[in-house]
Amino acid sequence: NFLVLFNAHYEKIDFVLPQLRSSSEWWTVLDTSAVDPFDGRHMAAGSLYPLQGRSLALLTEVAGV
Repeated sequence: NFLVLFNAHYEKIDFVLPQLRSSSEWWTVLDTSAVDPFDGRHMAAGSLYPLQGRSLALLTEVAGV
């Protein structure tokens, strides 16, 4: 599964990462607001993803982690 987050607003917006499976994480493939857009950080499902203004993020689900 892939998740695309898009923030057209000028301020940060917190997105809640969905829990699609019983044990899953989300891995950042791309975040255009990051110093290193391809940093590849992992985040738990259900946690907040703080997306900066006027940016987008592409995440992929990593199941069974």
